[in-house]
Amino acid sequence: LTHARSVLARAAELDAVIKRRLAQHPAADRAQIVRQVLQEETARLLAQAQRDGLTGAVIRDASAAAFVATRQDSGRSLYDEQLFGGRAMGLGLIVQMLTGEGKTITATLPLYLRALMGKGMVVQMTTADHYAKENFKETAGVFALLGVTSAAVTKEGARFYDAATGEARDAEGDGAKREAYAAQVVYVSVSAHAFDILHDLLALTDDERLMRQRRYFANVDEIDNITMEQALSEFIHAVMTGEAT
Repeated sequence: LTHARSVLARAAELDAVIKRRLAQHPAADRAQIVRQVLQEETARLLAQAQRDGLTGAVIRDASAAAFVATRQDSGRSLYDEQLFGGRAMGLGLIVQMLTGEGKTITATLPLYLRALMGKGMVVQMTTADHYAKENFKETAGVFALLGVTSAAVTKEGARFYDAATGEARDAEGDGAKREAYAAQVVYVSVSAHAFDILHDLLALTDDERLMRQRRYFANVDEIDNITMEQALSEFIHAVMTGEAT
């Protein structure tokens, strides 16, 4: 509860900044002002997180920015339990949430937090392509407000978000996957991602690779399902470490 109270207090400070900007520019569009304030906050947090790491202040302020972005995008306010769960996931812990408790929107917190570290691709792992596409569609507007790029990868291609229209766009082929994997936050099913990793291990040149950036952090949805129930057969990725014999 202490964390939730501190997040809400910081969110109130951001709201005050937004209110002052609107008073200074009465003809401005509110959504545009909110986007401007949040992206300035993201720029500040990027510098702070990469300098100091995941400090309590960075976690609090990132959660507050995501809170304001979620409210602007969907009209929903994150509950205390969601704020606590998002913080725990961002620190690499397993969090149990029941259906209907808002797992998808809660996951934006650790994804945004880890994206601020600037260390590579942040992945939201799902059990199926359908969930990757739908979860991305639900959260893409939040990331757009925060100034963080996001996309979804499927077996056949990728899904992107047009911030101007608020609509999702599907594309097929390796070119679409390559573009999607360049985003800061990527939604993908465990099966599609595993085969894309295998594809890149077998690539003869860098141009053939689907992923050009380092994989830094993965947040796994339904981790019990993915690590146990779906683990019916081994999927081994191996690389050569020396001369072939």
